[in-house]
Amino acid sequence: MGGCDGPVEAAHVRYSDAAAGSVNPGMQRRNHDRHCNPLCHHHHQHDQHKRNERAFWAAAGLDAYASAAQYYAEYQGVSSNREG
Repeated sequence: MGGCDGPVEAAHVRYSDAAAGSVNPGMQRRNHDRHCNPLCHHHHQHDQHKRNERAFWAAAGLDAYASAAQYYAEYQGVSSNREG
């Protein structure tokens, strides 16, 4: 992605995706933590939240829900496919 600035933050995916089993909870509410990805402060606050979110994730080359599911599974101790 490049151009990162600031600490890493939990970026909750906000768009609805029936295949991922997620419905946007609405303004002023965030999705469950199983639907978040790590982003630097700049990309989280200035890109993800200020533009079309699907376009943001596509430009980043990520399936936001799939990568969030992998992070959450690792957090739960289910998977260890990422290198550390």
